[in-house]
Formats: sequence, C-alpha cells, structure tokens
Amino acid sequence: MSPIELLVLGHITRDHIGGEQRLGGAAAYASRVASCLGVQTGLVTHAPLDSSLLSPLEALPQLELETLACHVPTTFELVYGPTGRSIKLLERAPELEFKDIPERFLGAQAAYFAPVIGECPLELVSALPSPIKVAGLQGWLRRAEPDGQIAPITQFDINTIPTSLTAAVFSEEDHPHADELARALSERIQHVVLTRGA
Repeated sequence: MSPIELLVLGHITRDHIGGEQRLGGAAAYASRVASCLGVQTGLVTHAPLDSSLLSPLEALPQLELETLACHVPTTFELVYGPTGRSIKLLERAPELEFKDIPERFLGAQAAYFAPVIGECPLELVSALPSPIKVAGLQGWLRRAEPDGQIAPITQFDINTIPTSLTAAVFSEEDHPHADELARALSERIQHVVLTRGA
C-alpha cells in the first residue's frame, strides 16, 4: 500500500433530496476529489458496512476507507423552496475518536477535518501529528434543534477553534455572521477562506 498523503475525517451522509437518496458530506466530496487528483487519501468515517453509499468511494483506487460500523449513517433531509434551503437531521452516526484512526494514516502530511454536525471533536486537531491541518468549519458552526432542523450556532465562540489549524474554510451560508467570524478567525489562524455563492 502507498503511504497516505491526506487524511480526511468526517461523516459521509445519506442525503434525502426530492425523493432520492444521495451520497453527501464534505468528507465524501473531499476524498473523491483528492483521489481523482492522484492524492493517496485515507478517509475515516462511520457508516453501515453494507451501505450502498460506500460504493462510489470503494471504487476509487487512490482512496483507502476506514469505515467504522454503525447502524445508520448520518442522514439529512434537504428541501429547496422559494426562500432557500432547509436541512433536517434524521439520523446521526457516532462521533469520531482518535483511537478510530489507523496508525498508518497518522503519517499523512495533511489532515482535513470535515464535520457535518460536530462529529469531529475539536481535540482531534491538536492530537493529530500532521503538519498541515485544514478544517471545513460547517459542522462546528451549526446544531440540530430538538425537531432535527439545522440551525447556526449564533453565539459561536471562536476561541474554541484550535490555533494549530493551518487553514479554516467555510461558506457565507454556514453562519449569519460569516464575515465577522472570518475577520476574527484571521487573527487566530494563518489562512481563512470564506466562500460565496452556490
């Protein structure tokens, strides 16, 4: 096996969109893109081992999957309407832990934290030895209400974001105060990327 160059941590998701089920989650997207670009990638995620969601990922030669068995994958319902998109959490897989990461993955030069609903504890950032650490902040900036509806954490404390991150990436759609957060984070983290538009 080739050495892992990029370690990706986060839940793959089952997304219900207009009566269809699709593979989703930043961890799945990042792993697929990196693999297609020839980067030897290791993905650590939770999913049922017999899930058909895994098929597109298992087919990628540059991607090594460490799938932690669970009963259901993290599942969202996405509804698009005239006022925009609403997201509801239907199921949530367990959190990831440091012990879940195979030892051979720990040699990766880069790590990408890709939480969708807080499944990557912030402590993982400082625990990993990778010299390059990038986080997609989406899953740390939102929570599920009691009815499952996804809402931003409006009083988000930027001091919880580890300064050992090389870069933080998020969208203006991830938080109502995205611009303010980006400015504040830029004083703590070397690189902050705020994306705009679809």
